[in-house]
Amino acid sequence: MSLSPLKRILSRLPRLKRALLRCLYLYHRVRIPAWHFYWRRKEQVQTLFWRGWERLIDLFWRGKKQALSLYWLAMKLRRHPRASRLSAKGRWRRAARLWRRLARDGDAADGCDDLAAEAWVEYGRCCLHLGRVDEAEAAIDRALRGGAISALARRVLAFIATEREDWELAAERWREVLSASPAKPDTEPHKETKEQTEAVTHLARALMKTGQPEAAAAELKRLSAEVHTQDTIDMQAALARQLQDADALHRTWRIFRDRFPQNEATLQSLYLERLDASLSSAAELALFRETAADFAERFPKHPEGRGWLIRAAIAADDYHGAEALLQFSGGGGEWDERLQLWLAAMRGEEDTAYSLTARQWRRGGPPAADERGLALRPLNAEPPAGFLGAGGGTGRGAARAKSDARARAGTGTRGDTNARGNASIRGGTSARAPIKEERILLFACFRNERLFAPWFLDYYRALGVEWFFIVDDRSDDGTAPFLAKQKDVTLFADAAADYRRARSGIRWLNALRRRYGSDHWCISVDADEQLIVPEMERRGLRGFLNDMADRGEEAAPAFQIDTFPAEPAAAKNFRPGDAPLNFSNLIDTDYFFFSGPDCCYRRVQGGVRQRISGTRTMLDKTPILRGGAHHGVERLHLNRHYTTYARPSSKGTALLHHKLLREAQANPIPRAPNTVTYESSAQLQSLGLLRGSPAARAAGMSRLRAIEQAKAGY
Repeated sequence: MSLSPLKRILSRLPRLKRALLRCLYLYHRVRIPAWHFYWRRKEQVQTLFWRGWERLIDLFWRGKKQALSLYWLAMKLRRHPRASRLSAKGRWRRAARLWRRLARDGDAADGCDDLAAEAWVEYGRCCLHLGRVDEAEAAIDRALRGGAISALARRVLAFIATEREDWELAAERWREVLSASPAKPDTEPHKETKEQTEAVTHLARALMKTGQPEAAAAELKRLSAEVHTQDTIDMQAALARQLQDADALHRTWRIFRDRFPQNEATLQSLYLERLDASLSSAAELALFRETAADFAERFPKHPEGRGWLIRAAIAADDYHGAEALLQFSGGGGEWDERLQLWLAAMRGEEDTAYSLTARQWRRGGPPAADERGLALRPLNAEPPAGFLGAGGGTGRGAARAKSDARARAGTGTRGDTNARGNASIRGGTSARAPIKEERILLFACFRNERLFAPWFLDYYRALGVEWFFIVDDRSDDGTAPFLAKQKDVTLFADAAADYRRARSGIRWLNALRRRYGSDHWCISVDADEQLIVPEMERRGLRGFLNDMADRGEEAAPAFQIDTFPAEPAAAKNFRPGDAPLNFSNLIDTDYFFFSGPDCCYRRVQGGVRQRISGTRTMLDKTPILRGGAHHGVERLHLNRHYTTYARPSSKGTALLHHKLLREAQANPIPRAPNTVTYESSAQLQSLGLLRGSPAARAAGMSRLRAIEQAKAGY
């Protein structure tokens, strides 16, 4: 862009320029002659000055866009290199400010659309690195108004989809990035650039998340061995585990150690993380313990070494090994506190466990307990007054302390505080008043569940649920109107937060449990989950909960047992109101149980999903939790699987998961040697699938040993 406007301004004022320069020269050299000169030619100088000023103003308003373009070019010459340097150094916050100024100035200028679009894309990249995904997407939208999409804009859009875990869109966008990449030179046909390698890695991750591991492996095979990064090799290891290819897993691990020996500690820690998340056999558990011990021995000063030893000891249910680790404590780290809590749960020392949890809460409660940013409002009638006891259930944080109808005799560890009556919802204690037994309440989140909703309500009503609290997450298939018509359902909506901001709905459910569920039994299940408890056909859910209350238990563990139909045609005939078990009643019985560090201290892997796709997901859940608090610690869900400390049940439950009923309509699922037809809860008990928490068993054994020692006179 030329400087012609400025030159024209100066060329039209030559006399003014010479007069002013002469005045300044004489003023600085000889003041008195200068003043004489000014007063002699005062009128002439003033006339030239005001005439030139008027011409300058006139030129500015006539060519305003040209002047702005000139200004923007000057700012670009000054800011663009600086912003580029800051971006290259990774100083994203300062770079974002400069790029945003350049982009806004470019939008106001004339003929600078391409340059402004470049600035908006760079600003979007900076926002992405700063975690401001929405601002990054808005910046790219502004950039796309100026013309064709650039290669950097494609990459930023692909990163945005990956950051939001929209894996199908991410796979599509990463394919666009690769298709728009420049062709490789003929002299180096197998050499990929760093950007291409990164794009292939992210594409493989997106394909793996969408259930296409073979396609992901094929994409990674396109890369030559010379360009493998830590991310690509880690992705290959993850794919090998998902495809259950043990040889490929060990081969990938050897590539880890050969290619990146200087980062062996980091890579081995990552390998342990993968092992811990995908344990599915006793052999893998033994390998996990061996690798953790080797890691701690080879890297004694690594901050994660002790944590891996603790996790391995807990997974193997090694009580004595965990005690030895606690005695040889390396400090008060996170995993030392979790180990103390696990040991207290195993010993049945509830006061110790609650005090340890309270100490963690004083440093900051779990994110799932945070209600800021939520705006839940009921869309229909709430429970009638008195339905939930003295407090009515509608006061948030109301104290509804209750007496224990079935006091524990000789088995408690809480002193004079019994198993069922305890502190208020926000801590502290209140006077106890005898009231009727606890209600059975169900809390759930629905989104487009019109297919399962009629059966869901009928099944849980028959099981013993007395009221439903359901959050509708923007359903558009008629789910909300159907639920709003039910007399025992209170439907909620949140205009301020979506399912993801609510941490997969857990923040919603915790808020409702605080408001309505204090000192009541709270059931938390999904629309396609069918709760199974021991002897439910004869005693129902109330009998099981009464037994838990007699033992002073507050939480019952469960895990998902995926059901699938024998034929795809059966799945296609499923209609609203039908019972899923009439169409999908086959289950696999091959599951692996081991201990975990979070309540209810049990983890489960296996099932049909792992068999057909290699996906090893967390199957364990805690569907039954008694609301309320003890020692000022609320019993809430931390995530979709675990809760804060609560005394776990010695008897387990199960959740028949009917998700595959929808997927089997397109892809038939083959049987396995361990596939059986579901019949009853007694069948699951005989198969050993209704196992209780290992903490409850260990605590019971500890109490028995204490009784035996007391009888022996120790």
